[in-house]
Amino acid sequence: MGSATAGLACKRRTASRRVTCSFLFFLQPNTRTCMAGSALGVFVRFKPNRPRLSACAFAPFERNGMSTSVYSPQITQETALGLERFDMRDEMLACRELELCGPVDAESVADIIRGLRHLQKADPATPITLFINSPGGEVQSGLALYDVMSAISCPVRTVCLGLAASMAALLFIAGDTRDMLPHSRVMIHDPLIGGAGVGGSALSVKARADDLMRIRDITAQVIAEHTGMPLERVFELTARDTYFEAEEAVAAHLADRVIREL
Repeated sequence: MGSATAGLACKRRTASRRVTCSFLFFLQPNTRTCMAGSALGVFVRFKPNRPRLSACAFAPFERNGMSTSVYSPQITQETALGLERFDMRDEMLACRELELCGPVDAESVADIIRGLRHLQKADPATPITLFINSPGGEVQSGLALYDVMSAISCPVRTVCLGLAASMAALLFIAGDTRDMLPHSRVMIHDPLIGGAGVGGSALSVKARADDLMRIRDITAQVIAEHTGMPLERVFELTARDTYFEAEEAVAAHLADRVIREL
């Protein structure tokens, strides 16, 4: 193939006049080097595939009626086509890494499930890493993510950063390989009644209590399956908020190892 050329004109306004300068980009055949030159014969060489962190953006969004800002770092990469900017999470996805940071709810779980399904289609055998730092949240949403983690063919490695509590603890425990940083913790307990409590007729209260006990049995069975604990021991631990430091979690078979490098 011959050399491909493209013209790029950049314009600068001043108070008195408009200055126009033109550059030519030459794509050298059989190379991955792009050269830019002006009429003065000065050339600048750009090397592709050199990612670097660029200015970060704060993207406002609203959740649960509260408006907040998300710290969204971006990466700028120099390529033969120029500068390309993409989100840090895209770089993590390319490395087969996902994260659960914040409450477990339908929105956060949907993002992770989409990532798991995409990565399985891309490579059904290579492991996926899921970083977890979460206080827990919706049991039903968490169980949906647990089912997908169990259904895909890729091994899922879970890494606890900070805290994996409640439903997030169950997701961490369900990993094929479970790593914890030295100062991270795991907390397990029985499912709680959300909102302002239970109201209504006696029959509706009983139905809610029966459903809560059903969920309690399900979550306890999952913990017992992935830790080897007797079910009675799981019920003893989850009857209250039980915290495990990293080394304690390994001893209780809630985690596999404590790591000091990622």
